Amino acid sequence: MFTASGGLALIAALALASLITTAAVLAQVPPPDGLAREIIGPYEITVTARPLLPTEGLGAPRIIVGVTAFPSGDPVTDAEIVIAMDRPDGTFAGQAPLIQSPVDPQFYEARVTLDEPGSWNWTVGIASPLGEESVNGFIQVRAGPSSGSIGTFFWLTMLGALALLAFLAWRSLRPKRQRE
Repeated sequence: MFTASGGLALIAALALASLITTAAVLAQVPPPDGLAREIIGPYEITVTARPLLPTEGLGAPRIIVGVTAFPSGDPVTDAEIVIAMDRPDGTFAGQAPLIQSPVDPQFYEARVTLDEPGSWNWTVGIASPLGEESVNGFIQVRAGPSSGSIGTFFWLTMLGALALLAFLAWRSLRPKRQRE
């Protein structure tokens, strides 16, 4: 016979299994490299994103641009940097200035909204006393989880666990009948 405490342990195990399953499906494993690394004109430019493989609907990724003078490797701390984005269908999505990092001044960053899956093209424009240059690339956005798959599974599991707990509590609390 199940007890209320045994039912609670079962519910906790089911909830933990649901959370682990959901986390495994949503896990993002970024590729080893960033989005771009180029030497162009007087600059060495690195472009990356956090996360590198963003998922639609799960927040705005940070675009991070590192700029050093080439060939000296000195940080370029007085640059103005802008990123322009095109949607997967080729329409212009907008542009945003990148703000210099207060922690490491050779890095500049901005958050961008990538609201549909597919390959988004970007152009990063850099201007400083060393000159003006731009670098192009793309970022792949994965389709977000639909509530029909992960969400439904999670909530049905939680509902089933709650019903089981209620049944076990009712069964353990009702008066026991004695056989005659």
